[in-house]
Amino acid sequence: MRIFVYGTLMSGLQRATVLNNSQFLGAGIIQATLYNLGSYPCITEGSTKVVGEIYEVGGTTLQELDMIEGYDEESPEASLYCRKQVTATIHDSNTQLLLEAYYYNLPVENGLLLESGDYRMYIETQQE
Repeated sequence: MRIFVYGTLMSGLQRATVLNNSQFLGAGIIQATLYNLGSYPCITEGSTKVVGEIYEVGGTTLQELDMIEGYDEESPEASLYCRKQVTATIHDSNTQLLLEAYYYNLPVENGLLLESGDYRMYIETQQE
């Protein structure tokens, strides 16, 4: 399955090692709205360009991602994040891919809107 990651799972960030056994397909963009929730980001439906990475993941990795994201396929309405199908554009080739991304399933009342759509850039500016 192809997965779009936009936060702590991206290469070089806190949880990137989860994707070590997955095939990196490229950097990409989806249409959504990106927020910072403190120690991690989230996306909701929206029309902003969100920057991330695209991976082909196997079943074991997908199960681990579901656990990290608090996604329960049997009870999606009670999950922290839900996996949703979305179209991503790969930077280098402008190719469009149908894949899945984890969307936040709770209200984003206290989230900080990241207008840039780029969590890595946000983290780097916070460290300066």
